Amino acid sequence: MKRVVVTGLGAVTPLGQSVPVFWQRLCAGERGLRRISRFDPTGLRNELGGEVCDWRFDTESFGLMQAPDLATQFLLQAAREAVGDAGLEGRGTSPRPTVGAVLSTNFGGGESWEEWCRVLRDGAPFTPPLRGGQGGDAVLPPAPSCARSRARKGGGNGPFTEFAFHTALGHLREVFGLEGPLSLLSIACASGAAAIGYALDLIRAGEATAMLAGGHDALAPTPLSGLSTLHTITAEDIRPFSADRSGTLFGEGAAVLMLEELEHARARGAHVYAEVLGSWQNNNAYHLTAPDPGGAGMARVLESALADAGLPPEQLEYINAHGTGTKPHDAAETEAIKTVLGTHAYEIPVSSIKGAIAHLMGAAGAIEAIATVQTIATDVVPPTVNYREPDPECDLNIVPNVAQEASVQYAATISAGVGGSNACVVFGPPPASEPGTRAQVPAASPRPTWRRVVITGVAPISAIGIGREDFAAGLREGREGRRPPERLVEGHDLPLLAECLDFVVEDYLESEKTYLDRCSELALAACALAWQDAGLDWRSLSRPLVGLCLGTAYGCLDSMQNMTDRVQSKGVRFGSPVIFTHSFANSPTSLAAIEYEMQGPTSTFCVGDVSAGSALDYAWRLVADGRAEVMLAGGVEALSLPLVVARSIAPSSGAMNRATTPGEGACMLVLESAEHAQARGAAVLAEIVACSLQEAGEGAAAKEPWRAPEQLGHTFGAALALDLAAGLLADAPAEFVVQRRDPAGCSAAITVRRLS
Repeated sequence: MKRVVVTGLGAVTPLGQSVPVFWQRLCAGERGLRRISRFDPTGLRNELGGEVCDWRFDTESFGLMQAPDLATQFLLQAAREAVGDAGLEGRGTSPRPTVGAVLSTNFGGGESWEEWCRVLRDGAPFTPPLRGGQGGDAVLPPAPSCARSRARKGGGNGPFTEFAFHTALGHLREVFGLEGPLSLLSIACASGAAAIGYALDLIRAGEATAMLAGGHDALAPTPLSGLSTLHTITAEDIRPFSADRSGTLFGEGAAVLMLEELEHARARGAHVYAEVLGSWQNNNAYHLTAPDPGGAGMARVLESALADAGLPPEQLEYINAHGTGTKPHDAAETEAIKTVLGTHAYEIPVSSIKGAIAHLMGAAGAIEAIATVQTIATDVVPPTVNYREPDPECDLNIVPNVAQEASVQYAATISAGVGGSNACVVFGPPPASEPGTRAQVPAASPRPTWRRVVITGVAPISAIGIGREDFAAGLREGREGRRPPERLVEGHDLPLLAECLDFVVEDYLESEKTYLDRCSELALAACALAWQDAGLDWRSLSRPLVGLCLGTAYGCLDSMQNMTDRVQSKGVRFGSPVIFTHSFANSPTSLAAIEYEMQGPTSTFCVGDVSAGSALDYAWRLVADGRAEVMLAGGVEALSLPLVVARSIAPSSGAMNRATTPGEGACMLVLESAEHAQARGAAVLAEIVACSLQEAGEGAAAKEPWRAPEQLGHTFGAALALDLAAGLLADAPAEFVVQRRDPAGCSAAITVRRLS
């Protein structure tokens, strides 16, 4: 297994727009919080936030025609610093590495989403951001009632495109000429650390020589309204681990690390900050917003990350904690650390940097990873700024207000997020100059021999059929799923949609749900059908060894639009906490994890048309190397007005012909190790031979990738999973490949061998 090191760092934060400035000000105990100025925060529980000040973005220097969304601007600047810091900015580097990227975000292009909702509601003309990212709110004129006409009057779907999570990947690929694997995940505030873990896996497996890994988000009214109405935001100030803590505050920015294969870094004489020793991510499977009792999920993620690193708990010397400043979370995180480290937990320094920069959402885990790496590189432990009173419930060795000098070789950063997501990354010192040695630490725990991964269940939900038998019949009969709109009545002037008109979620739920987004309905139903099709009783499985990977290009747009319309029409005080918690991209994944008590790796991938491909790739790797026994994996997409209108006016859609008809659906597959399937006497559909986040090479199983028929419509994030289902249930060759490429440049390919 290849070893991976950190060779470059980049950051845009409320404390500064470079890593040296951020680190110097953080260690000096400074704070980057102020009253939010980009929009009117009146009505929020707190008007303070970690806003990036004096921001300027030189569009031309990045080779772009116009400025992208603000969150993407932060990302590109941080990535430029990381690439330059690693010494990989020139294309003439020899040997030239294959560089990819794994990104993370909670809300994608947040400013662009707000603009798109204004376009849909008021017919506001879309004005691209001014060069330099400056601009203010405009007075929005009234417009005709037809949403599609309003958007056309607005001059195109630019804001929707810039909002889409995977657009940031496209910009990054274009600007830096990335040729390696590309992915983006969104598991709320654990995303940044989880992205580093996935990038680590890809380099270890030899899929890339180097990977940019990090996160980005920008402050916007709708998410802050939701966080305010949830009372996650404090009415006072953020004070992590302090007895008088009462909640958190949020900020914006981006953080990017360059991870590189050790021998490649050595060969080119790169400066190494630290080694990435191990990582893990999981789910509490407990509640959408509350931590589980005793922080059991966080304890498991820390314990598993240390095991992956081969590091005994007593050798850990520092923890950069998630430390949100909320009463329940800080206490739960404290218990988790003590559960894993025992009495050693009282000896090592622990700090949270959120008191200095606030909570950077999708960038939080990445900027905290940078702080952890800098602690190892500089022997300075950053302070927990704004800490005032010791709390018996948080009785760790908290570093209060002033940085401390300490020799730290081995450190971990812990992240957690809405929906019960947890992630942890463990770092160590730069490896010794002699190849194959590492000072004072055993080699990483060897993983089991690469195991065969088989598919034992398939659960498609589509416009031509629901469930294995009905879907297979739809394929045989050539059913037509593209019809004039019926469910989306506001889009009645659209020519065709591939809607799942026969779908009723109550048919698949074990208990009544008071509120579900359409995307979550489809995902939960597909999970229920997948368990049934595989003949698996999920209650009999070992919870920590069962996980879920779900791909979706656009997520819960119905809930997002509902929430944004409330905020834009009534004000930030009137956001709905219920709707907000169901509007995250990872809400369907989290709801399914809770429903089926899946405590293993649980992730949501938002990579456009290849979202399901990323989900299947990650799930396959987890089962193949023994980190999971059973994984549900696939994709989901729900048709909603914001998506349908955007697609109807996209330049590539023309007159919305049958080949570009937007469709919805879901498909979950059950992946198991061959040994697990054999032990329970499961009927095996196929074996997954290979997965890749790039297009299939010359040795692909088929000359032409297998695809589901066009009658399903264009199902975006669910497309590749439905392609796979169609190949398994139709007359595909004994060995075939499914492959997609998104217009943003992201790719995925999966090769399977049919066994029945």
